[in-house]
Amino acid sequence: MNSIQSWLPFLYIEENGIIKLNKNKRIKILKINPINYELMNSKEKENILDYYKKLLIRINFDIQIIIQSKKQNINNYLDNIKKYEKYKSNRLKEISNQYIDYLKRLNEIDETNNKEFYLIISEEINKNENIEEKVKIIKEELESCGNYIEEINNKEKIKELLLYFINKKENNNWV
Repeated sequence: MNSIQSWLPFLYIEENGIIKLNKNKRIKILKINPINYELMNSKEKENILDYYKKLLIRINFDIQIIIQSKKQNINNYLDNIKKYEKYKSNRLKEISNQYIDYLKRLNEIDETNNKEFYLIISEEINKNENIEEKVKIIKEELESCGNYIEEINNKEKIKELLLYFINKKENNNWV
């Protein structure tokens, strides 16, 4: 009987975080910590769009975008609000309780989800492709827009992400 590991396409994770797949393919995972586009003025937004256009023109390879939604655990935050209740006036206690109720309602309707963005970059080993060069291009262009790009190199973090990506749950959105 074959194990699930023999069915999955992952062979091993290299020290630099590149994942060797069977079928002569390797992939690299990048985490994108995005800018808050909504807080920018119109000129800044226009500049950002120009940077993204430049990125799309510059890349001549496939990328996969994964958006991972995780429900936030707000219990510690709510506990901190409640912790100082004995020092508050009655009016401040009332406002705090209204705020706590508001946060609980938001949490119930999934308004407090945290989104994480990942890019999967691949290369076919038998072709003249260079995954490191692709990563460099992506990082240069996205960082010029103000995004922070993190190369996922930690093997345990990679395994955790792969497990999450494979075990698609209702809150895991694939683009």
